[in-house]
This record gives sequence, C-alpha cells and structure tokens, in this order.
Amino acid sequence: MAADVLRALTARHRTVVVDAGRGEVPDAATHVVLVVPLTVPGLAGALAWRAVRTGAPVGAVEPVELVVTCGPAPGRLAPDDVATALDIPVAAHVGRVRGARAAVERGDGPPVGHGTALRRAAERVLDVAVARVDR
Repeated sequence: MAADVLRALTARHRTVVVDAGRGEVPDAATHVVLVVPLTVPGLAGALAWRAVRTGAPVGAVEPVELVVTCGPAPGRLAPDDVATALDIPVAAHVGRVRGARAAVERGDGPPVGHGTALRRAAERVLDVAVARVDR
C-alpha cells in the first residue's frame, strides 16, 4: 500500500518528502537526506544505516545529502567530523531548536515558520537537491 501512495504522490507532485525513519528508503527516492545527531552514538547509527542501505562501503551510493543536527551533548562531534566519517557533504546544520521537543510532545510539530533554523535547513537541502537534479 505504501508503494501505491508514493506512486500517486510522485505522479502529481514534483517534490515529495518521506520520513522513512529507520525503515526502507522508497525505490523512487532520488535523494536521501540523513539526519545525524552530533554524537558518537548518532554517528555509529548513521554508519550502520548506510552499511545496511548500500551493502557497500561508505560513500558508494549517491546522491545522499546530510543534515546534521545537534543538541546539548557533552563532547559532541563537529559537523565536519561526521561528514568526513560518512564521506558525505553536509547540506545543512541545525543547532539547538528551542521549544521543538515541547511542540512535538503537544502534537504541533517542530517550529518551521519563516526564518526558523529548521526552515532554513530544509530550504538549503532542497536547494542542494534541485541543483543536483538540474545538472
């Protein structure tokens, strides 16, 4: 059923964004955005996901963009460290988003209004994706 929904969406819309969670990435995906916390466990999870997804060494499948998120984490990694380890460029970086956790718990979703960090990151990722498609 999910495949039918994706086919219908892609038939009517140029851009469809799907949160695949830890599951399978749809075959119709032209770009994959991997969201990685700036922590050692976050990086380990991203490396494991890529290994399962590609079945090949890191960096073997393109196009993959990388959005790095960070919250308050002692000893956190730098975005460049994560990009180097995954061999994927950082498309955008989102720092701590004040009030996001409470908004999600209320069912409002994260703040994405004009000028917010998440909106700027999403716009940057879309710009990178469109630039790659237009090449």
